[in-house]
Amino acid sequence: MKAAMRAALSRSARPGGKITAAKLLSSALPWIVIGGLLWMWEFLIGDSLAFVLPRPSLIVWQIFLVFPLLGRNMWSTVSNALFGFAAGSAFGLACAVAFVYNATFAKTVYPHTLVLRSLPLMALLPILNGILGTGAPSKITIVALASFFPVLVNAVQGLTSVSMSTVELMHSLNATRRDIFWKVRLPSSLPYLFTGLKISASGAILAAIISEYMYAVKGIGALIVTFMFGARVLELWAAMLVSALLSVLFYWAIRIVERLCIPWGKSVREA
Repeated sequence: MKAAMRAALSRSARPGGKITAAKLLSSALPWIVIGGLLWMWEFLIGDSLAFVLPRPSLIVWQIFLVFPLLGRNMWSTVSNALFGFAAGSAFGLACAVAFVYNATFAKTVYPHTLVLRSLPLMALLPILNGILGTGAPSKITIVALASFFPVLVNAVQGLTSVSMSTVELMHSLNATRRDIFWKVRLPSSLPYLFTGLKISASGAILAAIISEYMYAVKGIGALIVTFMFGARVLELWAAMLVSALLSVLFYWAIRIVERLCIPWGKSVREA
């Protein structure tokens, strides 16, 4: 009995409690900082900046006032972001697989993807509008281009992260290239792949909004342009805040899928 009590006391005296407290503090610290910044924004911003930096309480109230208008335009932005994110991510993963299994194709195509990545989306927007029209296809293409590269880079890194000893072991077991891909390379690449998906998901809404800056009659991007040129500052801040919340929701949707698919992943364990 005494030995069991000593063991329990020794376990409780270990630094695990301090680590838990440190984790709680590290989790609460960002919210404390955000709360402090919002408090200063609410109460310390002078009247001279009130026109361009309205109080957060006024912005939140304005969201409720214009939410019917935002809601009518939100679906266009979200649908373009979803379809573009899905298309760009799928194409990025397919190119990554091709790069891993065909070195000639990788050396030929990969430099062109770097050039494509370096092009600003706003410069591509009028070109795509001229080719695909001003409807949804051009906007989905913009989002797909923005989502393609992060998935490509991370998927290539993940598919090539398998050690040669593991591949040689699979060969010794008479495994085919297809077996190695499905049973070794793809499972090993999932943490890297989800990293790319999270980056692309958080940027998909932004890319969809950028695609609506020109020739768009609906969408949050079109509303932002209308509010900006109309000097409707409160409505502009409300639209920007809703856009940021949508990006966060996209990111956390991928995080939830990651937790379900790879609960053993490092990013999931550290969350």
